Amino acid sequence: MQRQTWNALIAVAVLLSVMAALTTVLVLAVDLSSPTVVTTNGSTADLFAGRVKLPNGMELRGEQYWQADNGEEKAFAYYGYKYGTANRFEASIANTNFSYYMYRDNDTGGTHSRLGHACPQIISLTAPIPFGTGGVALNTSEDCLFLDVYLPPIKRDETEAWPVLLWIHGGSFRTGNKDMYNASILARAVNAVVVVVNYRLGVFGFLSTADDTARGNWAIGDLKLAVNWTIANAAAFNGDPARLTIVGGSAGAALTSALMLDDDVRGKVQVAVAMSGSILSPWAVVPNPKTMATQLAADLGCPTSTVSAEIVQCLKKQPVDRVLSSSLSATVTGGIKRMFAFAPVVDGIHVPKAPIEVLRERANRPKSAKPVGRFIAGYLKDDSSVFLEPSPSSLATLNITLASQILSGILQWAYRTPICLATDYTQLQGVFEFYNISQSSSDVQLRQGISEITTDVAFGIGTLKESQIYAGETDSDNQMYFISYSADSKAYGAFHTLDTMHMFRGQMDRFLEGNLSEALTTSMHNFIRQIVHEGKATGHAYGVEGHYRELNQQIEWTERKRNSTDMLLFWDRFSASPCSTEI
Repeated sequence: MQRQTWNALIAVAVLLSVMAALTTVLVLAVDLSSPTVVTTNGSTADLFAGRVKLPNGMELRGEQYWQADNGEEKAFAYYGYKYGTANRFEASIANTNFSYYMYRDNDTGGTHSRLGHACPQIISLTAPIPFGTGGVALNTSEDCLFLDVYLPPIKRDETEAWPVLLWIHGGSFRTGNKDMYNASILARAVNAVVVVVNYRLGVFGFLSTADDTARGNWAIGDLKLAVNWTIANAAAFNGDPARLTIVGGSAGAALTSALMLDDDVRGKVQVAVAMSGSILSPWAVVPNPKTMATQLAADLGCPTSTVSAEIVQCLKKQPVDRVLSSSLSATVTGGIKRMFAFAPVVDGIHVPKAPIEVLRERANRPKSAKPVGRFIAGYLKDDSSVFLEPSPSSLATLNITLASQILSGILQWAYRTPICLATDYTQLQGVFEFYNISQSSSDVQLRQGISEITTDVAFGIGTLKESQIYAGETDSDNQMYFISYSADSKAYGAFHTLDTMHMFRGQMDRFLEGNLSEALTTSMHNFIRQIVHEGKATGHAYGVEGHYRELNQQIEWTERKRNSTDMLLFWDRFSASPCSTEI
């Protein structure tokens, strides 16, 4: 791939990276203490023929995507079910109108779903999935709360229910959609029902005035609605609602992490897996949402008074395209870059207080009498590599000055560091010293060092801190993993989304090109399959010693442990540092 193509992909990658109004949702009470096999509520003959009848009476007709050579097994996908509806900057509620995209099949009497809309966003149409749409123009609308359900192959005499996996896509909280993640390969590989869901993005999913007028976190509310829909309807698809695993990647991982702050959600799921993202990552929470809302209002010619209702009323009337465009130009006071201008906030409901406080308070509570979902988190060795500017892979040589420039940039967008601190020469030198980097470091040492530092800043700190706090709970059984396998993709190493692309494959292959690894695909499928079927991965709980499993260059899982206390303490002190001399 040529250098300019990779530079374009990097630019696009930088753009990537749900309990209000749920009383109308049918929620099944599930006992996670005994995640045993259940018998399907649906007729085996109907399922084998690609027909499903939901508890609400809806009859769905699936599209067959696979069949065994002998015809004794078939696999179906059910596309475009509208699970929710919402007004702009308001909580979503369960959808009850099914005339939207359904059309009658005169031959079978069933109904088919078209794909449904993607949520409004600005995303590259030329970059390959998942960093763009792969040349497919998006059909977007604010009426976008759709999901797809992929079933694994079903036998004519199927009697055992499958576990269920709910996938939450990433995209910097402002791009992505379910159609980018065709889960037919994944469903077959892990032998589970896979639900892929849309949720509101960017300003439409997260705008907050930091008060009751618009609390924000609309997307988290959407995802909670999707979780409840999945539990209520799983049995109709031969899924076991007591074995629900939520998996999210990148920003989707941070949202998965945010969902687990809610004891109600945690009590409904078997496992939650956060892949390269945490609600404790500094980029995951906007500290001053009212400022962002006011700046957006000003750009759109709306009132900027302290009366939130005036701001929101005006913003609700603005055309979608104008709101999207203006949201990209919104900046944060203090000079912080705007990649995560609209993201989760502390709203008093979905995120009742600072996430770290929620986690610490829960860890200090007596053990719950009811079983709760296990939390598994992990990240990749070079998770930050596609986000760095300038990209080390594009530089013939790397020196400490260029390394400082790269570090300064990622500190601003990923760590929400003010410019005065992110460009403070003394502070940056302190970072390099902690990671054993100096003027005399070789080019190789600098490249390895800047990858380690920036990956810690963007992904490691949040993941390790969250794992550490979960491990402090009584009888904790949370786990952690780390992927160091390098695809050697233009020296990007174990880059961001390498693992999820190998999970889904299919249309992801265009991006992977010559870096595709069948062995990594098999390993990721086995990893996810074990979690959804057994409720955990092989290996120790994280514990006080920091146990984790590493997927190495030989694509073998090895047991490791790491004491991350000093590193986390260093970064806590860094963020509290005053500014001194700017470069």
